[in-house]
Amino acid sequence: MDTLPSGVERAIENLRAEALDHGTRYIYDRIGEHLAPWGEAGRVRCRADLNWHLDFLLGAVAVGDPGPFVNYLSWLVDLMRSYGVPGDSVELSVEGLASVLRKRLSSEQWAEVAPILAAGIQSLASGGVASADAAGGIAPTHSTDSDVAPATRQQLMSALVAGDAVRASGIVSGVTRQCGYLRMAEGLVQPVMSAIGEMWQRREISVAQEHLASAVIQKLLVREFVNAPFADPVPRSVLLACVASNYHQLGLRILADAFELKGWSVEFLGGDTPTGDLVRHVESTRPDLVALSLSLGRQIPILKDVVAGIRERLGSGPPRIIAGGPGLTGLGFLCPRLGLDGCYPSVASVPDLGP
Repeated sequence: MDTLPSGVERAIENLRAEALDHGTRYIYDRIGEHLAPWGEAGRVRCRADLNWHLDFLLGAVAVGDPGPFVNYLSWLVDLMRSYGVPGDSVELSVEGLASVLRKRLSSEQWAEVAPILAAGIQSLASGGVASADAAGGIAPTHSTDSDVAPATRQQLMSALVAGDAVRASGIVSGVTRQCGYLRMAEGLVQPVMSAIGEMWQRREISVAQEHLASAVIQKLLVREFVNAPFADPVPRSVLLACVASNYHQLGLRILADAFELKGWSVEFLGGDTPTGDLVRHVESTRPDLVALSLSLGRQIPILKDVVAGIRERLGSGPPRIIAGGPGLTGLGFLCPRLGLDGCYPSVASVPDLGP
């Protein structure tokens, strides 16, 4: 299905190569001397970043709100600064894209895109971005009301980065004994793994270290989960899946564990679930609840397609559909526009898991 019936998506796709070339020239014409140390690799990286700009721009157009684009730009500025790239390069790159899209899109198409680009440029110029509270949206993707001390999180992060599975095991087991599996998973593991991911983005650790940390923590979570107390079965079912192109399934895995501990029948489809297959599986299994996860704002059009597909296939009797994940941080106010029954920032906030 076409999430952008106005034709903006098709028009921008047709202009993508031209926009990337123009945007790269626009940046290098203005701050090329500052980017010279990166050589040709800098131009390649610049073009790749512009490609992401377009993806997130389309995600914002799909829901008619600049939030996904503005949030992405805020994250990108911080990342570029950690690499030593001038902060104004992001603003210039958006201006470069705006200049070519303004010339090449129709007036109707430009009317859809212009307010989003303007909001992004304004946010960059002011050096800030709307917070989750200001946006009326969901905030962190892990619980901030935690029994876990910051020092304990730091100890686990150090152990995982060092590849010390024995030390990590002791920390995880100790916290589980203190506050239970779910509080350990959401209050300790999620924020630690999020911090490790940020370390990788800043090139403070290698891909190998990040992968090893993930492998160790997955093994420890399984061990603690099977030893947790399970409630008696209840006649309710939930299907959980990451939308296509979302490979980050840790948070959704913890949510699946929470439902299983509550006695629900659980189907966990994992990461990168193709839209068509996901919709057909929901139609064939008819769960009471569908929980979806997205890691990036650029995946919002995919989420929108999944929700629309489920509601179209199941007619008047669709399941409740909820969503969460980093891709919706600060954007919970978009929930009704996406056809969702709820957007939740944490396991503890999902009402179906209440007492």
